[in-house]
Amino acid sequence: MAGKILSIDDLQTVTKTGVIMRCREWSETEVHGGSAQKTSHIGPEGGSVTMPGVSISSTVRNRLHIFVRPDSGPEFDQTFVNPGVGVREGHTVSIVYVPNEGGEPVALVNHDTGKSRVFEGRVSSLLGAPPASPLVAMIGPLYMIALIPLHLSTYWLAFTGKLNHLDGALGRGLGGLVEWTLLNGLLIGLMFALGLLRPGIPAGLREGVVGRIRSQVDALLATRPAEAAT
Repeated sequence: MAGKILSIDDLQTVTKTGVIMRCREWSETEVHGGSAQKTSHIGPEGGSVTMPGVSISSTVRNRLHIFVRPDSGPEFDQTFVNPGVGVREGHTVSIVYVPNEGGEPVALVNHDTGKSRVFEGRVSSLLGAPPASPLVAMIGPLYMIALIPLHLSTYWLAFTGKLNHLDGALGRGLGGLVEWTLLNGLLIGLMFALGLLRPGIPAGLREGVVGRIRSQVDALLATRPAEAAT
């Protein structure tokens, strides 16, 4: 499969199975901070005092790095972020890749413990939308190029007093400003409307891909460790 997954038929996977020869687990903590305001109420009849404060939060990511020796072929290694599956040296594991062994690891199976996880977040990055029709693909870029001179022309219309149809109702100057705003809103709105004509990711594609990967994981779990490694 080249490029993104556009339909369920585009899904291609490769499974690599072997025995863990070495594994390392560690955690990384990212600290996030920013300024905030803290308000305190004082006095029997109310009142408040606002003081600057600091907001601090942290994110912990668990990482797993394993070296796996298959029955045939060279030893390979793989790193996971928040794997959700416990492993140790000597366990037989299977890793499902999309679309090949050089691609994205989307599932981890531990045959000895019967635990597994499908990394659904990674599946979303593999999906794509069908190409737009030739007409939409041509009109979109042309309109983006034409949008700059069209926008500049609205300044010329406003400067020369051509935008004065609403002056009688809103007053000279204000009527032209309102017309200029509406005209530019229309130009920008057409840009977003053209974007809506482009097809999006098909409905249910993500669920279908995840479901098929889960079926593969279930089949791997039904395989005994000795059979999985062969």
